[in-house]
Amino acid sequence: EVDANLDAFVTAGDCDLIMGIGFLVADRLVPFVAASPNQQFTVVDSSFGGFFPNVAEVNFLVDEAAFLAGYIAAGISETGKVGVFGGIPIPPVTAFMDGYALGVDWYNAEYGTAVEVLGWDPDLQTGLFTFDFGDPAAGQAIAGDLYDAGADTVFPVAGFTSFGAWFEAAERKAGGEEVRVIGVDYDWAGTFGDPDRVILTSVVKDYGPAVFNQIAALVGGTWTGGEVLEGLASGGAEIAPFHKLNSAVPGFLKNDLKELRAGIIGGTIPTAPKRLRRTCRACSTRRCGSAAIWRSFTMRSLRFTSSFSASGTPARRADRRAAPTTRIGRQTWELRAPPGRRRSGHARIRGGAGCTARRTTRPYSRTYDILIV
Repeated sequence: EVDANLDAFVTAGDCDLIMGIGFLVADRLVPFVAASPNQQFTVVDSSFGGFFPNVAEVNFLVDEAAFLAGYIAAGISETGKVGVFGGIPIPPVTAFMDGYALGVDWYNAEYGTAVEVLGWDPDLQTGLFTFDFGDPAAGQAIAGDLYDAGADTVFPVAGFTSFGAWFEAAERKAGGEEVRVIGVDYDWAGTFGDPDRVILTSVVKDYGPAVFNQIAALVGGTWTGGEVLEGLASGGAEIAPFHKLNSAVPGFLKNDLKELRAGIIGGTIPTAPKRLRRTCRACSTRRCGSAAIWRSFTMRSLRFTSSFSASGTPARRADRRAAPTTRIGRQTWELRAPPGRRRSGHARIRGGAGCTARRTTRPYSRTYDILIV
């Protein structure tokens, strides 16, 4: 029905904006987007890498919310250890893990403790993964290993596999162990209930504010294609209420959350490792609205424009025939162009909405890894 509905929306020609929620729908949108360059689309919680200028790509600053979850997990830990694992080591997963680990680190720095994070090293970008998003048994096994290693709270970031950690926590709680689990993507306790009283909170991606903001931008005449980031500031990423474990979280930690939110939104508290931080290079702030950066390069007769999000990930393909190769910590472009092109260029930079440098441009040079094929 997805294809039929999309075809009906596009054919009718009276939709100002067509929205697709989630990567499964986003994948089905591709042929319609390509065939209708004058139609505006929005994909939520997915990305086309900026390939299509008529598509707004809404993604979530999950590291911000995960930071708060890690801080709370560390604050109530009795064993001095908390755990985390992922599904596959890709940025949409490791962003959760980064924020969680840095939240623990921040608690340690604030209170002089030494709570240890099992399952992820944000500096080395290495940790535990199930390499599967649909196997709760694998999630239960790896969560069991983390509990056995001393973690009293485990944060699974592995889609459906994550529920295995909940099952493991519930079984251990029934056996007398004081363990907890943190939900991912949506409010687990609010959605399913928590009869075993093991769900501390959940790191939530809230589609509601993200969708509302897209419609508001359309109505207000400010809608544009490209990457849009939703985080604590917009309510797009948050932690869920503590529900049945509310009494387990001391009041001073709840008060700390207010200051942490303000610091994260204001850019004074980092929620990602230094080399992966989202910083606008125009005004040098943590975020300035969308904090998008546009860089225009001219390589002799080959001209291409690339839009980079505040996270530094490619958002608009260099030349529509280009195919980027994803690498962690570097950017590699494969350009389908004749040989002999220069491999670096002069760039203009402009910050996003709200950027203090948005009315100015300044040149800078950067060398990219470019493979001519």
